[in-house]
Amino acid sequence: MSLLFTLWLFDTLLTWGKWPLGADAEPSPAVLLREEIKPEEWRGYVMTTTVEGELRGEGEQKSAPVRIRGNGKHELAERILATSGGLPNRILRSYKQASVEVHVAGERLVKTLRPQRSCILYGRLPDGTRGFCPQGPLTRDELEIVTEHLAPSMLAGLLPGKVVTVGQSWKVTDAVLSEVCLLDAVVESQVEGKLLSIEDGFAEFAIQGKVRGIDKGAQVVLQLDGKGRYDRQSGRIVECRWVQEDERTAGWWNPASRLRIQAHLQHQKLAIPESECSRSDVLNPQMWQQPKAELLRLEVEGPKKIYRLTYGREWYILGETADHLMMRLVDQGVPIAQLTLTHWRRAVGNRTEQIAEFRKAVAATPGWKPDKLLHEGEVEAGERSAYRIVQEGKIGDQKIIQRFWLITTPRGEQLVMTVTLPPPQQQRFGDKDVELIKNLSFLPSP
Repeated sequence: MSLLFTLWLFDTLLTWGKWPLGADAEPSPAVLLREEIKPEEWRGYVMTTTVEGELRGEGEQKSAPVRIRGNGKHELAERILATSGGLPNRILRSYKQASVEVHVAGERLVKTLRPQRSCILYGRLPDGTRGFCPQGPLTRDELEIVTEHLAPSMLAGLLPGKVVTVGQSWKVTDAVLSEVCLLDAVVESQVEGKLLSIEDGFAEFAIQGKVRGIDKGAQVVLQLDGKGRYDRQSGRIVECRWVQEDERTAGWWNPASRLRIQAHLQHQKLAIPESECSRSDVLNPQMWQQPKAELLRLEVEGPKKIYRLTYGREWYILGETADHLMMRLVDQGVPIAQLTLTHWRRAVGNRTEQIAEFRKAVAATPGWKPDKLLHEGEVEAGERSAYRIVQEGKIGDQKIIQRFWLITTPRGEQLVMTVTLPPPQQQRFGDKDVELIKNLSFLPSP
């Protein structure tokens, strides 16, 4: 090796760090996006929701689309009580406010949560529904108000649970999407999260993609576009804006629809709720693992404030008029029977005369052609007796069974309950009408 080359190599080694051979690439900012679950911590939220779109008939029910719009306001606190697979599966909620206003077909409907039902245990139940009130039965409207809005504690599942850099993406799992999008099942999904920026102690992220799923018997296609703000100091999502383009076929009892749903959720500090949610029996795991049957039932107050009916969640209310309550029984997605509870006339005369009038009314049922009498007589239903006529026959060309009930209230009012079902569903239906009559209570005179 020549002396000249040796000197050059020595100088190179001494000055290597000074040579401008190219600067190292600046690393992308990174952040740990993960929410830790603290079981005894209450978290407060305020949320607004808007819905716009149309309801559409399908098949023989096809008609011009009906415009619908609505808005909801929820103010609540949540406490996670138990988890499964990294997601909350038992959440205690205390609602300060929960209301929904809907405008459809020229009508304005306002639905609110009663103060005496402000405590909710939320999570998926064996029948697929997602919550109940330990204070007593909810109405169907109340169940929807508290279980069909964006679930704050479930949003943590949208995060990757690891360190990510700005611009980096991650896959959102079907299990998370099922809970966040309130689906019974996810068939297919292509949804990703992406870290957008890190600034002033906050990380901004986006959730975008498409989901195909099933909900209450309807096929659902969702296009998601959400943005969230993560507070690095507290390790929480403190704000989320959620946009969901929602298109679905007709389900068990809902019509087909095409909707645009927008929700804005913000974390807010609040005092620990001092309410029914603080009771020891509410916090007892037994309350959730084996809730009393009466707490899982729903209730409805009939027209004219004459009666209150509690019923299983497999029954869906189709509509009400000044004298009628109409319901449908759905078992595992299959429509089984339809029921109409009618406020009839006041009782006149003795029981024999009342039954004779009832027989005449049954015989005059429009379009009904009975072929066979299956049963007639008094039936014990709990603490009361009701008169029942069961006939098999036809309406048009359709062969069906109809069960006609005459129920007399302590106030002398008479109710007629009519159950209509196809003969093959007779065994599956069993005595569900008897069960309903057992859970019928009469209200005092105003």
